[in-house]
Amino acid sequence: MVSKEALPGRADSTLPIGQKKKDEIHVVKIKRIPYGFFERQLWEYFTQFGRVKRVRVARSLKTGNFKGWAYVGFANKEVAEIAAETMNGYLMFEKRLSCHLMDPSKVPKSMKSGPRYVAPPHMRGRAKKEALRRNKNKDVVKEEKAKGRREAAFKSRLDKLKALGIDYDCDTLLPSKTASSTVKCGTERAEKKVKDKSKTSKKRLKKVRD
Repeated sequence: MVSKEALPGRADSTLPIGQKKKDEIHVVKIKRIPYGFFERQLWEYFTQFGRVKRVRVARSLKTGNFKGWAYVGFANKEVAEIAAETMNGYLMFEKRLSCHLMDPSKVPKSMKSGPRYVAPPHMRGRAKKEALRRNKNKDVVKEEKAKGRREAAFKSRLDKLKALGIDYDCDTLLPSKTASSTVKCGTERAEKKVKDKSKTSKKRLKKVRD
């Protein structure tokens, strides 16, 4: 009886039943890429060397901005080596490219599976989300923790200066009670001005209606 593993016409007769062939990819990391040379442009350019499986462009998670480097994955190792050797040091729009073939153990997960290339994130959405996160008022517990970290960092700097023989005596950089009260008074004055303006505008509207 002939086993199913040895039957002709199978993609890989050496593999056991139910096991798929490993998706091999040979990745070239490219640095110092000129602005505007994004996913689609990289894909179209590097297909001249051979079959390109995936392209990933590094972008900031906070803003979505282009970082200037990317990964290009080839199906064939020899093609990837030729592409890296040919394009390394290549001058493109006043930018000298830096290309090298990555070690398989250092290839990121995003290059091992997924579509050919991922559409760039919506920059405004991410930037707005990050701004809201940073400007969000902290609760009492988080504020106390942040205060403790600032004080510890400040003390560490003073200890380093003392170790160098510099006796630097100064107060903590945290806002004092006077400063906080000044800010509070300023805020109250600003709120009062807004209320006065609203009252004046209401009176003017009443006169116009009368």
